[in-house]
Parts: sequence; structure tokens; C-alpha cells
Amino acid sequence: MKRSFSLLELIFAIVVISIVMMAIPGIFTQTTSSIEEIIKKEAVFYAYFQNGNILTYRWDENSKIQDYNTSYTVALNTKGGDNELKATKVNNPNYRIGAVSRQIDLSRFASDTLGLESGESFADDIDDFNNKVITVKKEQDDFIVDMNIKTKISYLQDSSDYTQTNLSFSHLSPSLDTSSLSTNLKLIETNVTDPHNKTILIMRAFACNNGQPILQHRIFQ
Repeated sequence: MKRSFSLLELIFAIVVISIVMMAIPGIFTQTTSSIEEIIKKEAVFYAYFQNGNILTYRWDENSKIQDYNTSYTVALNTKGGDNELKATKVNNPNYRIGAVSRQIDLSRFASDTLGLESGESFADDIDDFNNKVITVKKEQDDFIVDMNIKTKISYLQDSSDYTQTNLSFSHLSPSLDTSSLSTNLKLIETNVTDPHNKTILIMRAFACNNGQPILQHRIFQ
């Protein structure tokens, strides 16, 4: 005698299969969300690392490291930007307004051209990273994540009332300088995209023309 499914068993099996089928889209959604979170975390890491690395470089090609005996820092002169930030002769020649220990080198101008200088193969200042693209391939849990990390360096408008105590510049909508002349603010913008050129993340940082690091000589005993 052959045994067969009863109608009740068949209905029960259909219900169970339906429940399982309903859960499958949720499983795919959860898996997709996990992959997206992995991609976002990797994008944040690489963008943060890239911006942090760039900020360790000197501000401009014409910047110089000063000797530790110098009691003041020297900022570069600029061809553009706010006139208040240029050399003033009100109190002391060549000293920047509001900074008695910060001189402006009248003979050294920040470069108007952003990018590697003629004859250079490697970056040695911040704007040398302009239009630099790095491709990263990351393997994570049987998934391969490809990212393109592109850095853009731009001059920002630095116009403001520098007699005020508090100044603010928006990082959400920075005002790019369109004069093609150097100012006192550089914007570092790192854009992380996927292989289809879709933006995953944009991270910004700022660098100011506020003098160069003083070379310190330390004796360890």
C-alpha cells in the first residue's frame, strides 16, 4: 500500500515553504547591507588616511623649514587672497596682522599652480597631490571591493573681517577661489568612488598658510 500526503500535510508544507521564501529577500537585503557597511568603513579609513598623510607635508613648494634659533614663523606671501593677510607696516614691517610672531616673506610667494612642479616625480608639498588617483582592491569575506581614491587640492577664498574675534569657514560648501591666484587657504578633498565612478564618500580637510614648522634639535641623555 502506497503512502501519500494528506491534504492537511500538503497545505502545511506549502505554508512552511512560503514562510521560507518570504525570508529569502530579507536575507539578501541583510547581506547587501553588510557589504555596503564594509565598503563605507573602508572608504572612511582610506580617505582619512589619505587626508591625514597629506597634512604632514609642507604647505607649499616654496615653504621652508626654519632654524630652531628663529623666534618667529614665516608665512608665504600670496598673489591673491584677502589684503588684510598680506604684510602690514602699521607696527612692524612684514608682520601679519594679529600675529606679532608671524612674519611674511615678501620675496617668497605661494605657487599659483597646483600639482607636481616641472621635473618632480614625487610629492613633497600639499598641492603636489592634486588630481592624484589611487586604486585600492580589498578582499573581505569572499567579497572583493574596488575603490578609486582621487584627491583634489584647491585654493579657497579667505576673505573675511580679520578684526573680529571669531571667524568661521564652512566645510560643507567651501568657496573656491576662481582667480587662479594663491590664497592663504588650501582645500584637500578626497573623493572615494566605486569602479562605476559612483561616489561613496567625500572627505575634506583644510591647510592654512600660517608659517612653517621650526626645526627642533633635541639632545637625549
